[in-house]
Amino acid sequence: MFRKNRQIELFREMKIEAFLNQKLRNIKNTVDSYTESHISSIDTEKEIESLISSSELNVPKLRKEDTSTSISEKQISGHQLPSGRTFVPGRLIDIEIANYSIPFSGNKSFFKCLPKSFSQRAVIADLNQNSLTLKLTNWDKISGNDKAIEYLKNELLRNVEVIENYLAALQKDVDEFIPELEKSLTSYINDLKKDIDVKNDSNDKLNPFK
Repeated sequence: MFRKNRQIELFREMKIEAFLNQKLRNIKNTVDSYTESHISSIDTEKEIESLISSSELNVPKLRKEDTSTSISEKQISGHQLPSGRTFVPGRLIDIEIANYSIPFSGNKSFFKCLPKSFSQRAVIADLNQNSLTLKLTNWDKISGNDKAIEYLKNELLRNVEVIENYLAALQKDVDEFIPELEKSLTSYINDLKKDIDVKNDSNDKLNPFK
């Protein structure tokens, strides 16, 4: 409802496929940094489990019960009002903004991802390290206005429902990706092991004194 420069449109910056494919590339780059002796000695299944665990594929979960609120004041010009509102040109208007800070656990990067087969209306928020801040207003005073307070609470609930629907869709995408990731990494590591074995065998054969 009310934008500031720090606010972003959630779930719109990149497709989840691109995000997850980058995770796969990052893991492969990590494996490529291993020494040949280390690759030869690792337990492939356990190594993959460890690599995936450290890849921050944990989709955020909102901690709604820990939501905090505050009211801030701002002056705006009439041109910033929603369509249909009357105003006096050149006169600033005093409004109040309801700030809802909602903590979350998980990787915040998912808030920038668009799920594969899911899309709802846009949600605007400040994306902080461990919380979202939604700034909502009735374009008037909130303090002492019970009708406005109820309206803003319901507006928050609608926004949170949309956010959680997106997160559920992203969790589904991640759950479907994990088996593909495990299969790809298993093949990748086993191929590296085979190449190293062939190289070592050829190296031994090079020595005519053995």
